Amino acid sequence: MVESRPSKPVIRVRIPVGACFKMKKENILIFCAHSDDEILGAGGLIAKSVKQNKNVIVVIFSSGEMSNPLLKEKVIINTRIKETKKVGKFLGVKETILLGIADRKIANELKNKETIEKVDAIIKKYKPDRVFTHSPSDLHKDHRIVFKIVDKVMKNYKEIGMYTFNVWNPMSFTRRNVPKLYVDITDYFDKKMKALEIFESQKGYVYSLLPLVVFKSLIHGRNVEGRYAEKFDKLR
Repeated sequence: MVESRPSKPVIRVRIPVGACFKMKKENILIFCAHSDDEILGAGGLIAKSVKQNKNVIVVIFSSGEMSNPLLKEKVIINTRIKETKKVGKFLGVKETILLGIADRKIANELKNKETIEKVDAIIKKYKPDRVFTHSPSDLHKDHRIVFKIVDKVMKNYKEIGMYTFNVWNPMSFTRRNVPKLYVDITDYFDKKMKALEIFESQKGYVYSLLPLVVFKSLIHGRNVEGRYAEKFDKLR
């Protein structure tokens, strides 16, 4: 006869409905000088991140009211704001923040305490996991100034990853001694192109850059398994 051992008591725990733990969504902050810069430099990243259920917040320094001398500044501002909101909705951006800094006056904001505090407040509010902004090697002066402003604030947040993208530099020359992030945007390239088409008021600028956008996307695509990619420098 085989002696049977008493079985261990089974402990049952009832978990209330809705008590499951939810993972925090990744927050991505993108700072750029003008609306359309975020699409030219990181449109694929934005579309892909939204698809991956990440929160994308775009911060635009200026409305670019000096972009067309034939139109009144208020007309340009209102038009570009409408286009920006339309693009944000199209891509699924969580929020678009317009700082309203005068076009071609961004350089003055580098020493403006109020602007520095605004950028700092945005970072504190959204607690981003990663921040993307213009490259310090971009040929556009306003883009370089935006980088300096964001970099100045980000020195207080060394735990947050900071990445840069290039818009106007033809060959996207960047620092060789920093890590590179290549994001496969093959499945999102068409959406990036459609987003750029929404900026009808900027057709002249956007269309002149399209060959460069396609060329760089193909070149960077060699570093991923897909056809198209966007490249970012990881500064920290």
